[in-house]
Amino acid sequence: MLLLILMLFAALATASLSGCGTAGNRTVFVPEASPMRIGPKARFKVWIRTQGSTDWELSSNEVAIPEGWYIVPPSYVRE
Repeated sequence: MLLLILMLFAALATASLSGCGTAGNRTVFVPEASPMRIGPKARFKVWIRTQGSTDWELSSNEVAIPEGWYIVPPSYVRE
């Protein structure tokens, strides 16, 4: 009986520990708090300005963004 209780306790302890530390960091997007840096292998659709235009146009394809580049909110950039 004692062996059964110890095995049950070990199983419960193992099950509860398996969720800790394996999920990694949780990131929350805060638009105006501070700049962020691009991680590895990032690909996005980007907004571009065509030459001579003041309008922004969304790219039709995804673009590879180099690791280490910064993402900043619009308030950081002068138009």
